[in-house]
Formats: sequence, structure tokens, C-alpha cells
Amino acid sequence: MHSDNSLRRTVHRIFRIILLTVVTIATVSACGQETATPVARQSSPAEITTVRFFVPQQTFPADFKPVNSWAAVTQTAQITLKKTGFATVSVEENADIEQETAALRSWSQSLPKKGNDGAVLTPHIAVIAPAPASGACVASTGAAFFGGILTAGCTTPMTPAERNALTAAVTTLKKERIPVISIGDAGIGASVTISMPTPKEIGIIESTNLVGKLKLSTTSFTRPRQVLVLTPYMSETVAPTANTAAVSESGAAASALNESSQQFFDGVWSVLKPYFKAGAVEDPADPSLTVDAQIGQTPSAETLWSGTTVDVSSSQSLSNSVTTVLDSAKRNENAELSSLQKATDSKQPAASSLTAPATIDGVIAATDSIAQKMVAVMGSAGYSGSASSINPEITLNSLVNTIIGSTPLQKTAVPAPLQDSTGQQVALIQRQKGILEALLAAREQAQWPVITGFGAATASLPDVLDGKQWMTGIVSRRTLVTDIANACHSIASDQQPTARTTAGPAIEPIDESNLKSALIDPGYVAPVEVGL
Repeated sequence: MHSDNSLRRTVHRIFRIILLTVVTIATVSACGQETATPVARQSSPAEITTVRFFVPQQTFPADFKPVNSWAAVTQTAQITLKKTGFATVSVEENADIEQETAALRSWSQSLPKKGNDGAVLTPHIAVIAPAPASGACVASTGAAFFGGILTAGCTTPMTPAERNALTAAVTTLKKERIPVISIGDAGIGASVTISMPTPKEIGIIESTNLVGKLKLSTTSFTRPRQVLVLTPYMSETVAPTANTAAVSESGAAASALNESSQQFFDGVWSVLKPYFKAGAVEDPADPSLTVDAQIGQTPSAETLWSGTTVDVSSSQSLSNSVTTVLDSAKRNENAELSSLQKATDSKQPAASSLTAPATIDGVIAATDSIAQKMVAVMGSAGYSGSASSINPEITLNSLVNTIIGSTPLQKTAVPAPLQDSTGQQVALIQRQKGILEALLAAREQAQWPVITGFGAATASLPDVLDGKQWMTGIVSRRTLVTDIANACHSIASDQQPTARTTAGPAIEPIDESNLKSALIDPGYVAPVEVGL
């Protein structure tokens, strides 16, 4: 086993050296800057000389720098729009929605007008990514934990007064014949709205990937897979310590994060519930998920979500929470082993089995910050290997069709209760013995699990390259910028466009096989940032 691991590491080092050489040449040639896919001009944009972006101001903790940020998106958009004919493209960042609304008004008032109709002298386009509700994500709670989603990470709605004020500002711009493009918010009366992914969609993609990688549709009923679901949580009443990993100390920030987290769990549960119900999956740290699914109870989504949370108020609290989850999984599994041993009158498990790490087949970590902590804690706990050795024929690329919707989700059959993977009836005592033997065998191996995440945090990318974290994901920046550019060119040919909503960018899953093409080749990250 050790010689195999040594050979694998040697091959991996050689691969890294070759890849680094190729990537370095490509990166130098590309100068690290990406331009989005060129758009076909529908008319000369010279008629509309200015595009003005209003986006959220984002700051990130030292240990969490996501690949996507509004600063990065607007930088790419500026290059693309200028190359396709727009003379002036500028950006203004705002901390919250009140500042953003005020900035819109101030900018509109500063523009020279013509005649008595109130229209501006020179045509403009305003592109608005609504900033967080005032006080909700002041220091980017969501940016730290749902950073790559590019919605400021907050789903806390604006107050009616804030929404009315923003909508009024947009209406004023349109009266002045300044078309408005809204990114992610269809309720402010914009000329064009570009939809954005939600935390629920992230949950669906992560769990769908895990279902495929672990082959849950063919799981034997005598070896249910042990899957941890981890979602972020911050107390809405107790402010974090001074050493926060992330964020604002306001209750509104915590409320916004928790709401996003619940949406994420809803997405996960929409995919995994059938597998829990069928007995193909168990959460060793939160047995209530299994029990509730199998006996048909329907507790509130918030009740189920609360059993999956880890405290992300600080880096230390997150480490402590993840450690507690693993300890809980081990304690619950030991109790299950004891119960199975008594029920089947089997030989008492060896002491070494009871002290070995708990069996964990998969970890759905809502974000890369959680996945990163889990990787560190599991390494210290004695787990070994990587996700690369788990069903190696199942790759991220082989699952893409399912993820993007060309294959319907949840159509794959799951094992029926009290049946094995061949569909044969299994006597209860036989099943219990099978579970006991399978869990004991798995514990002795301490195999590394499939760990998912989201955000493409640079600190997690080396783990993705090594297969310790099987996958991460980002909102496709290339698609988003192309959508913005297309909308600007469309508006340039029609000063009073019909209000419409476009589909917007999708979430792009990333693993060790496509990390180079998805992140390094476009210049989003340098080779050294991923451990090359």
C-alpha cells in the first residue's frame, strides 16, 4: 500500500512539473488577462459611448479569496466592451443598497441634459448589480462563504423603502433615456435583467455530483453510504469574536448568511431525500435526516437544516465545529456497531475498530471555506488517499450532462427499502450483519471521502488539484461578461428595448481534470496559486 502511494505521488509530481511548464508558457503568452467571447455587433456602439457599472464593494478574509469577485468581473467586462466598440466603461463600487441608490441619482444628475425633455446629451447605459440591503453584508459575509455566486452572497431582501428608492432611481434613468441592465434582480424595472444562480442551485449541483461519484443508484442496502451535509451558520444574536474569519458583526449579516445556507440545504435535500428514504444514504453525524426520511415525517426545512450547520463565525469556531461533526459521527457509528452486534449476536468488534476514524464516504460542504477545514481535520484524524481512487471511471465531465439538465435529475432508480442492489429481498438479520461487516471493513481502511465545495477559493485549489477536495464551482465569469456585452450591444441598437430577462450564466463545476482550462488558462489564477 505504501509503495503504491509512493509511486502515485511520484507520477503526480512529474505530471505537475510538465503541467507547470506548459501552463507557464501559456500564461506568459496570454498576459493573464481574459476577454469574454466576442459578441456580434448589431449596430455601432458609438451611438452609446458610456457604460457605467454600479456593483457591490467586496472585501475578503485573508484565508478566503474566491476566484470570482465583482472587481474581477467588471475588469474583464471593461476590456471586452472597449474591444467591441464602447468608448468609455467605468465602475463604481458601493457598500450597500442605500449608497448604490444615492450613487445612481448623483451620476444621473451630473450628466449634461439636452433640450427640455430631460434626456441626457450623450447616450449611456447603466449596469446595476444591486448591493446588499443596508447593514446586511457590510464586510462580505456572503462573499466569504458564497463568494463565487456574485450576488453579494446575501438573500436578505431589501426593505420596501429601499426597493422603492432603487426602483424610483431606475425609473428616473429610463425617463432620461438611460437604459438599465440589472444583474440578478428582476424587480427593479430594468430594461434587461440577467438572471444569476441561487444557493439552492449550488446545493443541487454539489449533491448531484456526489450522487454520481458515489454511484448511489447502485448502492447495496447492506452498505449504506455515510454522507455528511455541512452548511454555514452564524448566530444572529451573539456577535462574532474580534478574530472573525469573515465578516460583519451585525445580526443582519448573520441572518443573510443563514438564509442563503437554508436555500443551499433545500437544494441538497431535493436531491438526496430519496436516497435517505431508501436507506442508501445515512448522515452519521445527524441521524435525524435518515429517521425523518425513512418514517415519512415532514419536519420543516429549517428544522432539518439546523442539524447540518457548522459555526463559521471565526476560523477557529469552524475548525471546532468540523471536529465536533467527525467526533459525533464516530460516536454515533460506535453506538450503531454496538447495537448491530447485539441484534445479530455477532462477535464483539475489535477495540482497534472502535478507535478508528468513522466511516465517511462523502461530505457535501456548502462552501470551499468549510471544505478546506474538513480536509485539514480529516488529514489529522488519519483518513488517507483521495477522491481520485473512488469510482475512478466516474469523472466530473461524465456528470456534466446531468448537472446542466440534459439528463433529468432524480430519475435514476434508488434501492428500495429492504432490498439489496440486485433487488432481492434481504432478511432483517442478514441485512444487519451485512451492515456490521461492511462498516467494520470500511473503518479499518479510513478511506478518504468525496468532498464537494463551492467558490473556487484560491486556498482550496491545491486540495482540488490533489483530489482531497473532489470538486468546487464558480459562476461562469466568461458567460456573465458575454451576457452583459450582448445586452449592451442589443440596447445600442434600440434605445427603448422591451423589458426582458435573460437566462444568465450557469454554475461551472471544477475538479482536477478541468482546473487548468477553467481557471489557469483564462488567467483567473496563477499556477503557483493552485500548487503547481
